[in-house]
Amino acid sequence: MTTGHSFGINENSQYSPASLLKVADLAYMLREAERDPTILSETLLYDQPYATQNSVKGKPTSLSKGKVYTISELLIAMIVHSDNEAVELLERRFGEESMWKTTFENLGIELKIGPDKFNIISPKQYSTIFRVLYNASFLNRDMSGIALDLLCHSKFREGIIAGVADSTILIASKYGLRNGPNGHQFHETAIVYLNKNPYLISIMMEGKETDKLVSLVRSISSIVYEQCSTSSDIEEGIKFQHSTANNDNLLNPLLDCVSELNELEPFRKKVNQYVASQLKKDGLENISVYFQHMLNGMQFGIHQDELYTPASVMKVGLLMNLLREVDQDKTSLDQLVEFDGDETSLEANIKDVQIEPGKSYTVLDLIERTIVYSDNQAYNLLNRSIDNTNKMWLRLFNELGIKKWKRSSDSNEGAISVQNISLFFRVLFNATYLNRENSELALKILSQTRFQKGIRAGLDEGTLAALKFGERTEFINDKDVFQLHECGIIYFEDEPYLLCVMTRGTSGFEVLQESIEGVSRLVFEEMKSQFSSTKTEPAKYKN
Repeated sequence: MTTGHSFGINENSQYSPASLLKVADLAYMLREAERDPTILSETLLYDQPYATQNSVKGKPTSLSKGKVYTISELLIAMIVHSDNEAVELLERRFGEESMWKTTFENLGIELKIGPDKFNIISPKQYSTIFRVLYNASFLNRDMSGIALDLLCHSKFREGIIAGVADSTILIASKYGLRNGPNGHQFHETAIVYLNKNPYLISIMMEGKETDKLVSLVRSISSIVYEQCSTSSDIEEGIKFQHSTANNDNLLNPLLDCVSELNELEPFRKKVNQYVASQLKKDGLENISVYFQHMLNGMQFGIHQDELYTPASVMKVGLLMNLLREVDQDKTSLDQLVEFDGDETSLEANIKDVQIEPGKSYTVLDLIERTIVYSDNQAYNLLNRSIDNTNKMWLRLFNELGIKKWKRSSDSNEGAISVQNISLFFRVLFNATYLNRENSELALKILSQTRFQKGIRAGLDEGTLAALKFGERTEFINDKDVFQLHECGIIYFEDEPYLLCVMTRGTSGFEVLQESIEGVSRLVFEEMKSQFSSTKTEPAKYKN
């Protein structure tokens, strides 16, 4: 979960998920609780049994007829006891099937209907739910922690959990069982918090005897555990201790760290003072900054919730969408796309290298032109050439937990905050949205961008940086309003850090470029003074 190593065996085969859907139900309910926390205290009467329970072991239901339960208690019954009666009671309140279906739609996962009329899903698709909980990218940090804590208390312990030799290791798991006239299906998915190397395992299978299926899951789990606990191939993650008393310890210690060590306080103050001094200049309206040390999680933001038109920075999102399609074997980097000359391109202040009408380009070539040269025609052609573009963007935003994407009041484009745009680079660095190979490819392409002003101008010569800039000019209230942004990962020695700066003003791009460069230089000098003698872990990406 912290290195991005992954593999699959028949990972695209599809099965009826059965009680695995309860985790999607849980995610739906906790998302509703984010909007209205009082929902969890709402009470429902269990007045009649629904005769729905179908468990591997245990009593028919954990509920008592005639008793009133809070929704929070029903969620515990649903996950810890895999209680179908609790699900039925919740569905009666919130709408049949609406809960898990909404979660999958928000994650961009399309469930098909199998021959037995049940919905089907693959292990690769289903594992997305556990990944977004671990990375707190679908629910907020608190709700993700609650979900994982519930999953750690599952009463079923005969499959994956039984295969882990160390009984002190925390495991967040959920099983599903489907009995049919021609056989049975048994599935289980879990995050095993193996000290330095937490890993996710998702197993789905079908056969004639349930006990044999459970035994096989247990055996596979044992093999994976032994390999993960002894293999030198797995890189060390950040050390962290697990405790059910603190849900944060169940979350990814890398992706969304919010620790702020004392030594960063003067650092933040210096950047804040610089930003304040810049904003006193005529024509500079706003500057937003987001910084994060990529290995120890130290971070801070300045005006981090201010919304801007992201412009070409969003090309990183397209890059991620396309490489996700490559991950899933839905497209190929070698696929040819013909440019017929119909694409319109916004003019850029920094001139692009344009593609030529009548020629064909590979998807990889178009991606490189889109990112390296910020070629708008290549970007538009890629967007037009792929299916379900809107679904891919929705999936990206939902998996990353980007909830503040709004339409700008000044234009038809969307607006986003500096903190949210930073998520693109954080998940690339941690290989948590794409597989390791494609995450590295994305960062390599971003390291070749040609924009030499802004962040790169504030770094020492030769410093590797994976960056993307974006610019936009709009005519608002009888004057030109300029926006210039840049975001990326700077590979400073063995202390990589993320820096995103978004700016807006009326004095032209040069003033905005100078402001971004100034922030970059200040941050780089502070990193040199605070960390140059400290060696922690190597960067995830090396050129």
